[in-house]
Amino acid sequence: MTNFFKKIFSKQNNNTEKESEAVCPYCKKVLEQQPLRKKKCPFCKNFIYVRTLPSNRGKVLVTEDEAKKINLEWEKVNLRNKWLNNLKQYGITEKDFHIHKDKLSKKFGQEASGQDVIWSIFNELLTKIKDLHTLKMIYYEMALFLNEEGKDFFTVLQQSAKMELMQFKKEEFTKKVRILTAGEDSCEACQRLENMVFTIEEALEKLPIPCKECTRKLYDKTRGFCRCCYVAEIE
Repeated sequence: MTNFFKKIFSKQNNNTEKESEAVCPYCKKVLEQQPLRKKKCPFCKNFIYVRTLPSNRGKVLVTEDEAKKINLEWEKVNLRNKWLNNLKQYGITEKDFHIHKDKLSKKFGQEASGQDVIWSIFNELLTKIKDLHTLKMIYYEMALFLNEEGKDFFTVLQQSAKMELMQFKKEEFTKKVRILTAGEDSCEACQRLENMVFTIEEALEKLPIPCKECTRKLYDKTRGFCRCCYVAEIE
């Protein structure tokens, strides 16, 4: 636990011990009543913020800076819950999450972040799953995860497209593939790829998608996230 949250927990414990007293987090003077929402202190005139701690759902009175830090913690918790829910389709449970977290925390020598745990679970799934379609979906989820984290995802998204091509190749009856874009919602670079046809071998060698020049943004507003895919070309 960081020093910041030790301090916040201390505040909460003090408030629990003195439930009748609400104390301004700035000037430490006792307020007439417990604020239920943002309120200006009648003594020091600073705004007092009411926040719920993500760890134990306890209510605390905090400064503006402390409120921002708690908001960031909630963002991390919500992100962790979102991706853990996505991983349920691959058989991952809450128990699995905590097992991975304990292992990583011991490895790092400190508490592992939810993002590190989710990424670790993704990578372990890659070593266990052999089905190409499922691997395609896992790589795609990993690319989305990295994009939401503001990290480079391109090579991971490439792997997703590669798994799709390998699945076509395995099925044998598909010899060529056609690139399908998101239509008018695609960027100009992706639209230029619309309906281009490749043999499976050509596509595996050139990897035309994901498009490196894609400018269509998703979560990360600095990188384009290509949504082009392959469809079987029927001759």
